[in-house]
Amino acid sequence: MPGNSTLHPRAKWEQRVAFQPARRRAMFRSRRYDVRVETLSEVLRAHGGGAPVELLKLDVEGSEGGALRGVADEDWRRIRQVVVEVHGGAARGEVEALLRRRFGRVRYTADEELRRCGLDHGILTAAGGTPPCGDSLLRTT
Repeated sequence: MPGNSTLHPRAKWEQRVAFQPARRRAMFRSRRYDVRVETLSEVLRAHGGGAPVELLKLDVEGSEGGALRGVADEDWRRIRQVVVEVHGGAARGEVEALLRRRFGRVRYTADEELRRCGLDHGILTAAGGTPPCGDSLLRTT
């Protein structure tokens, strides 16, 4: 179940704790794969054609800082908003610092249910970079 996203966190949590220990071990067994890795800028150039990126959503299971370091300066100008799932204080700090250098508004929202279980996990949202955003995930009132 690693890597799942959901709009229903309570249901997802119930699913995770419902599995018997043997099934959970099988779900989290690691396997090694050789894959070609591309930077985010390479992906943006191959598929974006220079168009603005209205929303970059990133969930890469602990490699968020490395993934965001793969965005070239000229590509940051195209990105209007970012949503990043982050795990742990040090990783969050790195990603938050990177986003603050690029965007006017950055906000962290902790996953309270996981926090009660002793896990540091949440979502960073960023908007207001160059060019300025119109509608935003981070509306100010």
